[in-house]
Amino acid sequence: MKLFLSFLLITVTCFRLESQNLIGYKGTEIKSYMIDNRKDMNPENVVNSKFIYLKYSDESDSETILFFLDQDSVCQGIRFICDRLVRNEKIREFNSTCRIIGENKWIDTLSGRRIIIDLKDDDWSSDFTIGFDKYHADGSN
Repeated sequence: MKLFLSFLLITVTCFRLESQNLIGYKGTEIKSYMIDNRKDMNPENVVNSKFIYLKYSDESDSETILFFLDQDSVCQGIRFICDRLVRNEKIREFNSTCRIIGENKWIDTLSGRRIIIDLKDDDWSSDFTIGFDKYHADGSN
């Protein structure tokens, strides 16, 4: 039990460091950030003819982060996939740092642009999608 609680504390502590919004960062900046701030996450080599993205996963496969890049290698969206324990902590984080706009949906701003955070639950995991609000690209309500 002590081992489990220690693991949970470490996971939650590391998870809080991830809250930095990396939308708008170049791929090289994301890699540097992950090396410096998310040592628990390992980069994975991916080849995909449809999307350009960086993929990171932790050792226990309880968290996976995908950073979707445009043709100029700038992050336009993030998908964060996690297990149920991590999900609940992430919800608390978004509830405290972002404006709630619906069930399992939040809004944040970055350089005057609206960022939408949307949660979808599966039987075994949760999927947070983070990206620019395409309906309010100018930051207006």
